[in-house]
Amino acid sequence: MKNTSLTIVVPFCDEETDVITENLGIIHRYAEMLGLDYEIVVVKDGGENLDFLHRIFTTPNIRYRSNPVHRGKGFVIRQGVLSSR
Repeated sequence: MKNTSLTIVVPFCDEETDVITENLGIIHRYAEMLGLDYEIVVVKDGGENLDFLHRIFTTPNIRYRSNPVHRGKGFVIRQGVLSSR
């Protein structure tokens, strides 16, 4: 993979599953439209895993991280930035 020119960090804290699915779809389509080399890093803050998103969005441009315990939105955003390429 060449150098990533755009990284979008999506914190997933307490949103409903359908909201994060819809929003991630919009973000992904927009990033594709830009034509840049991009990555989307979705970070879940505690609770359920992100298997349902893996099944919906199978593109290599979207990566997933999950924290086993609730640490707060700031921590989640920081984890996403630190794991960006």
